[in-house]
Amino acid sequence: TYSKLDALITVCQPLRLKIKELFSVDSYVVHNMVDDKFSEAEFVLRKERNPFVFTMVGSVIYMKGIDLLIESFYKSSLYKKNVIVQIVGSLSPYKQVLEKRIKELSLEDKIIIMGPSDKSRILYLLQNTDVFVLPSRSENFSVAVLEALAVGVPVISTLVGGIKECIDNDNGYLVPPESIDSLSEALLYMYTNIEKYDRRKIREECLNDFSCSQISGLILDVYTKLN
Repeated sequence: TYSKLDALITVCQPLRLKIKELFSVDSYVVHNMVDDKFSEAEFVLRKERNPFVFTMVGSVIYMKGIDLLIESFYKSSLYKKNVIVQIVGSLSPYKQVLEKRIKELSLEDKIIIMGPSDKSRILYLLQNTDVFVLPSRSENFSVAVLEALAVGVPVISTLVGGIKECIDNDNGYLVPPESIDSLSEALLYMYTNIEKYDRRKIREECLNDFSCSQISGLILDVYTKLN
């Protein structure tokens, strides 16, 4: 298929480099975009943190690292405070493994696996979230992270895929994958230092780089170069 293409678009630099390494085909990097539902939504400045909410959006599968989030949350001892973790995403049999561990740690009232939600519901949940968490073992370029940033929510993420292309010290906290200690430290840091993050600025910078109009313009540039 690659040999028949006029141009190839990839969503992040690591994916571009991997395809180039394996198939000797270069590509244009054009990131994923933020749905208009998030970019056009009214900005909500969350002030009341009762409880303090960590949210993760993604399929409930092993690769998403939800087990690491559970262990890290327990290690942080934040469950002793008015803090909850909510997990939103399509379910799989792996949910039973996670719920068993949650029960073993007596965290049933602190970690909630909510199942799938539509974009309107996810928008509402993010607007009422303090910190978004992506504990994945592997990603390319997460749309869920962009949706959180578009609402102004700072992000904790494992350093996987192209996450460095949208997360820095001003809008998030990066940790190595598979590190419960590092993720636990990140949860504690965000809980303690949440006021350092400017939600309005996080939103504005995300939309400047990843709105539909911005990304569609970059795609149009690729098409134009082929003419």
